[in-house]
Amino acid sequence: MNDEVEIYAEALAIYGPTAQIMMMLEEMAELQIALLDRIRGRGDLDLCRRQIVEELADVSIMIGQMRHMFCSEAEFDRQKKLKIDRLGERIKARMAKLKAETELLETR
Repeated sequence: MNDEVEIYAEALAIYGPTAQIMMMLEEMAELQIALLDRIRGRGDLDLCRRQIVEELADVSIMIGQMRHMFCSEAEFDRQKKLKIDRLGERIKARMAKLKAETELLETR
């Protein structure tokens, strides 16, 4: 069994949705800790980076299971596109504001 979706389905069947939701929360907490360690300068930077990558992988796997549980690929892809488009618009607006502020300062 190599297909990710099959593995997600098997994990959910074996462990159950409640356990996998709890695991999702645990993995996200571990990622938070790894990121906070990086921000706070705790430990070797390369070790922090490797821990972040490991936790990102764990969270990504759990996200796959949550997607399998809660939505179709099409629904997820639509929602993700909406969010990315909105982020793009916010960035464009922020860049325009920064440009206007810079031009205002340059004219003084």
